[in-house]
Amino acid sequence: MLGKTLAASAAAAGMSERTARRWQSGGLPSAGQATRWWRTREDPFAGVWASEIVPQLAADTDGRLQVLTLFRWLCQRHPGRFQPGQLRTLQRRVRAWRAAHGADREVYFEQVAVPGREAAFDFTDASDLGVTIRGARFPHLLFEWVLSYSKWTLSTVIQLSPTRGHLIIPNPLVNPSTTSMPVDACRQGVCGRVFRNLADVRAAVAEFVERYNRCWRLEKLAYRTPLEAREEYELRQAA
Repeated sequence: MLGKTLAASAAAAGMSERTARRWQSGGLPSAGQATRWWRTREDPFAGVWASEIVPQLAADTDGRLQVLTLFRWLCQRHPGRFQPGQLRTLQRRVRAWRAAHGADREVYFEQVAVPGREAAFDFTDASDLGVTIRGARFPHLLFEWVLSYSKWTLSTVIQLSPTRGHLIIPNPLVNPSTTSMPVDACRQGVCGRVFRNLADVRAAVAEFVERYNRCWRLEKLAYRTPLEAREEYELRQAA
């Protein structure tokens, strides 16, 4: 301890001056201990490991075989040979085998949405929904744009030109990144309805999206709505 004598430091640590002096002059006792690589007792599964256990583990390509199930299976095949206290030994050996020889595990990286950093967009061909304007078939796309953090959603209708095969985009669109909102839910706003003109189609989509932002509770938002998540973030920013 800085600024204290050896005797005072030893007393504060609850040890003798001799022990404190030994620690002061050299490394800690744990640093001088060699790593044990040898076994202290005989391996109870040595006789069945390669012939019985490994084939069972190799056949378990999905990694679903429980060690307890495997242990019970061994006990049935060899009555009286294994004891309940040896289960932990088998668990350690199976874990080490799977780490070295088992099937590859799925690796994923959690995506953390940061407020104001990114959004997502998607185009959905909704021409098969049966939407008509004054009896005429209306081929169109639904465009959805979602803020990744709050799930706040904007959407619009994009008309497909029946003669030239290109898009008629009503407004300039930003170009954010990746994925989208529940497209099937948004399509419910126009599915099978008859509209008088394109403005009515866009109004129907806007009405649904407004209801989605206000009422749709999402698990990723701790069962809050996008509107509640957005308002909470704005309050934190204003504080």
